[in-house]
Amino acid sequence: MNLATEVIDVAALPSAQPVEAVFAGYRAELEKLQTTATTITVTDEADVRGMKLARETRLALRQIRIDAEKRRKDLKEDYLRRGQKIDAAYREIAGIIEPLEARLREQEEFAARLAVQRSEALRSERLAALGAIQFPATGIDVAALSDEQWQSLLVEATAARKARVEAARKADEERIVREKAEAEERERVGLENERLRAETARLEAERNAAAAEKAKIEAAAAAERAKAAAEVGRLRAEKEAAETAERLKQEAAAKAAAKAAAAPDAEKLRAFAAALLAVPMPEFSTPAAKAAAPRITDVITKLTRRIEATAETLGGNQS
Repeated sequence: MNLATEVIDVAALPSAQPVEAVFAGYRAELEKLQTTATTITVTDEADVRGMKLARETRLALRQIRIDAEKRRKDLKEDYLRRGQKIDAAYREIAGIIEPLEARLREQEEFAARLAVQRSEALRSERLAALGAIQFPATGIDVAALSDEQWQSLLVEATAARKARVEAARKADEERIVREKAEAEERERVGLENERLRAETARLEAERNAAAAEKAKIEAAAAAERAKAAAEVGRLRAEKEAAETAERLKQEAAAKAAAKAAAAPDAEKLRAFAAALLAVPMPEFSTPAAKAAAPRITDVITKLTRRIEATAETLGGNQS
């Protein structure tokens, strides 16, 4: 059997050196410069030799790093090409074997696939039979049942279906009888309620008539009481009016006497108010004083009015 058009001799591919050996030279150069790089310390701008040595050491280290980086890339490129050749050789072999494996597995599992197909067909057939009699097959692998188990399950399911139908028929008959009885009871209760409402209405009418008659009698009595109370109130009012008139007459006489006695003082207060109004307002020079002048005048006016009002309370005629 020809598995490949081109045979790759993997053993003939170059083997890589150990990583430590590849980079050993760079590490030796680094170790020579490492001590110098870690001990150089410049603390004075006059230390020109130290700064020069730092530059030379840095550039030497940089060159080692660049050379090592180039070597790293070269080695990785070699490994990449070698890995690509290995992968290509494997893919060629796997590309031939995998389809053959798949075909042989199909032949190998022919009987198992056929058994699965038969099981699925049997499951569909049995589920359809159970569905026709409305039997839930949840949790039952009907395809795994033997013929005897299936027949037993079918008989039980059919009997259960028949029992459910019969129970539903009886429940429906009982419901019809119950609904008829409930309708008759509702009709009887409705008629009884109508009779009770009529009787209640009659009694209510009688109570209303009695209440109206009572209210009429109470209204007449109240009217008589109101009439008597009005007469009493009239007599009382006349008495109180006479007493009030006498009291007002006496108070007026007392006020007239007091007013006559206080007349000279009232005239003095009126003269004092007139004198306040006659005092001329000074001539002010500052803006603040000029602005305050109207307020002062208003205060004097209000004061004189209060004085005049007090004089009025004391009595006497204004001259």
